[in-house]
Amino acid sequence: LSHASFLRVEQVTATGLASVAHSDVEALVRTQLQGSYLHLFAKNNILIYPQDTIAQMLRSEYPQFKLVDVRAQDFSTIAVVVVEREPKSLWCPDGESAKTGGCYVMDEDGVVYARAAAGEPLYIEYRGAVSGESLPRQYLSPEAFHALSAFVGAVAQKESTERIVRV
Repeated sequence: LSHASFLRVEQVTATGLASVAHSDVEALVRTQLQGSYLHLFAKNNILIYPQDTIAQMLRSEYPQFKLVDVRAQDFSTIAVVVVEREPKSLWCPDGESAKTGGCYVMDEDGVVYARAAAGEPLYIEYRGAVSGESLPRQYLSPEAFHALSAFVGAVAQKESTERIVRV
């Protein structure tokens, strides 16, 4: 029954994508649907496909994905819904700056998730330790970062809007 054609995943839909092509997400999902469990149960069966593995793999492959939800849409379609992170500030290692291209983009929760392009639009630059070895990495706790960001934003409003504030 697990190999029945009417229970096989035929389509993969993805919504919420801004920085990644639908075809790239679909290809990664399809690689996870290949093979079988214990050489008996097809992984591309809509009832037993590796839902959590697919979501985890997409978050790992694309750190810019804040949330990934994988669900069966019907008996032949998997729907992937993605919420991407939005850049709010930069994190720069010591000795680097946005001008040199050595900084990383952070979201509103202080998650460092992608290398910033040299000449990235003016964002507030933060420095200091981040946790984790690979992207995404966390700069402070989300609560501490929200408080710091609010404080820096208030100070920056008092300063000239053309000046970069470095913390």
